[in-house]
Amino acid sequence: MDTSRGMRLDEHKVIIFDLGGTLYEPAGEFCGIIRRFLGEIGIVIEESMTDEDLSQIVAESAESWLEEYMLSEGVGQYWEPPREIWVEYDKRFLSALGIEGNLDHLAHEYQKRWDALIHGLTANLLPNVKESLERLQEAGFRLAIASNRFTDPSDYFERDGIADFFETVEYTQIPGYRKPSPYMLLKVASTMKVNPRLCIYVGNIVQYDVVAAERADMTSVLLSWVDAEEVDKAPSTTHIFEHIDDFVDAVTG
Repeated sequence: MDTSRGMRLDEHKVIIFDLGGTLYEPAGEFCGIIRRFLGEIGIVIEESMTDEDLSQIVAESAESWLEEYMLSEGVGQYWEPPREIWVEYDKRFLSALGIEGNLDHLAHEYQKRWDALIHGLTANLLPNVKESLERLQEAGFRLAIASNRFTDPSDYFERDGIADFFETVEYTQIPGYRKPSPYMLLKVASTMKVNPRLCIYVGNIVQYDVVAAERADMTSVLLSWVDAEEVDKAPSTTHIFEHIDDFVDAVTG
């Protein structure tokens, strides 16, 4: 029972899903990729630098700059950074690492590796996802997507034969629009003409997915099969399931 609203899960009308770590396998290990690409362009970072240290450098240099840029330029929900923006992003990251000489060349070489990785990236559905979506649709639930990402995921859905399950797909990586803002979730509810309180949002990261659901006044569901450590971070009102099958069993009876 959802004690915050007095509604059972099966009384909701719409189920909105996150993508990475929820329906699809998450992307590769971020810091490991950074270390490999840096090594390929001749930059060796100290062994004592932890992944947490590296992530913090990225966040405080490149990510901070990109966020300020997007806000100052007033970019829209579906804006995607062009390559020159990513090169500038890389320059700021490399500079924060203490790299000074030949920065332009190194940033271009570094970005070439990211371009190649992203071009060849193939996201894979997690086990039993398609069958679970079929069960939910057959049970009468309306389905949708809301995901933090720069690019439209619809091509993946077509490839995997799940495009027809979703009535609407929302995505963005722009601050103010992206989760944990409730913007996308409320936009989905508005598009589908349903009260947000009749919606469930299913994700795998508390600080983005659960928080966005709560801010949108939706019921939050956390799937722990990819990120088990997230369970201890979830508020008591969150419905937690290990696998998508378990969640589907709960809402379909």
